[in-house]
Amino acid sequence: MDAGATYQKIITEWLPTSGYKIANRPHFQVMGEKYNNGCQDSEEDVYVPIEKL
Repeated sequence: MDAGATYQKIITEWLPTSGYKIANRPHFQVMGEKYNNGCQDSEEDVYVPIEKL
């Protein structure tokens, strides 16, 4: 799944029913050793700041 689709799922599917909201802090991704741009097996960590409603 690409990063844009992942963010969209978080914002439109998970977040509305989670009891959390987006916090006013940076969103970021970490592309470590398992990241390989364009490869189906590539891995990256996505950080979305949240806080309780």
